[in-house]
Amino acid sequence: MIKNDDEKKEVVRSNNQSFLLIYEVAFSFSVLNFLFNGFYKKTFSIAVDWTLVWFVASGVLLLVGTRLNLNFARRQRSLQIFAVLIAYLVWRIPDLSLEAFGTQKVLEAVFLGVPAFIFGMWIGLDGRRFKGLSWLMFLVASLISLLVTVSAILIGNVNTSNPFLDGGYQLTGAFVSCAILISCVLLTQPEWRTIIVLVGFQILGLAFIGSVPSFFSLVALMLIAAFTLYRKRRDRICVQRIFWALVWGWLLVLIFAILFGLPAALYRMVWKFDANFSKFSLYSEYVVPGGTITIFGKEIVKLLPLDMRANYIDRIELNSAALSDLRQAPIMGMGFGTFEHKGYRTPHNIILELGGEAGALAILIFCFYLNAIFHPLIKLIRERDSREHLLVLVLVFALAVHVLLLQMVGGYFIGRIQMFFCGLAIGVSMLSARNLSRAGSNSS
Repeated sequence: MIKNDDEKKEVVRSNNQSFLLIYEVAFSFSVLNFLFNGFYKKTFSIAVDWTLVWFVASGVLLLVGTRLNLNFARRQRSLQIFAVLIAYLVWRIPDLSLEAFGTQKVLEAVFLGVPAFIFGMWIGLDGRRFKGLSWLMFLVASLISLLVTVSAILIGNVNTSNPFLDGGYQLTGAFVSCAILISCVLLTQPEWRTIIVLVGFQILGLAFIGSVPSFFSLVALMLIAAFTLYRKRRDRICVQRIFWALVWGWLLVLIFAILFGLPAALYRMVWKFDANFSKFSLYSEYVVPGGTITIFGKEIVKLLPLDMRANYIDRIELNSAALSDLRQAPIMGMGFGTFEHKGYRTPHNIILELGGEAGALAILIFCFYLNAIFHPLIKLIRERDSREHLLVLVLVFALAVHVLLLQMVGGYFIGRIQMFFCGLAIGVSMLSARNLSRAGSNSS
């Protein structure tokens, strides 16, 4: 009888674990669709926006998982500071009608950004959910990278931006670059050699997506390596695996460039900056406005005329316009949502956006918000001894920095992708602090 009872308990435990696994995968899948649904929202028509569909699905799954208990989010200092910032921005909107752009931005930050933050926290608070998210992003990004690389070969044009379905190269690049970073935690797994190769394919895919700002992921990777090296011998194995993943990636990019042509990302850098690399090149390479790039006498890139392309000079002009607004009203700005320059409604830099529209006070509150997110992580990184836990902490820190850097060159204030990874960082730091306190109480 005892044996039967034990067997029944084991069956129940196994069923519960299977249910939790299905729930964690479903929740992560739903949230990722909510964040990156631009992949297909124009490809597959639906009566309502896909954003709302996946938002509702993610919200329902969250409430089921938490049993309507969201106290873990309500007590967060970062969200409290964010509420103060939102209240201030609402006060600085000249026109509170729904048609006003400032009102629309605030509504998006509250009703899409805050839920994304909570979704990230909920995943970060459980190690199994975080691992499930890591594997899901890793596998999907590898598949996307394979698709964009193969499609570049099939269409015979490796120099144009290559979005997955209809999402746009920037959004696709942001997803793959975040997945490259989050793949680092999987390098601790026994199958790390396979993971290194697939990370290499992710880097190849990112190169052919053509998302230049997403190469900030390489900066974040170096940040991970710097932090892990700071811990000296304990984490050198992980750094070596990250290094070999980068070597594989750039080797694949080099081989592809030799066989088929320069990848889209490098082409776009030349295209946007209108640079001439002939004096640095060993080959007969030259760039002329509206002309071509040639290597060994073979044309590999055809440039568009200057008057037909969006140049990074536009971004500099936008930044200058926002800085000019900040100078005119340095304390409180010109009014939230009032920026407009040559048809652009945002300066593509969230610090200048906040400064120009809401002044130095908004920047100061935003800095307090960032401190509330990053300070607990940095403190735990200094205290944590476990190599695996340390890697996770450094990883989510790099992810949060990464998406913040992306917001400095594109997007606008408080996008839901940035809010999600900031929430993930808070959740992981809360989980790590809880485990650290438990370990301390057990040792005493």
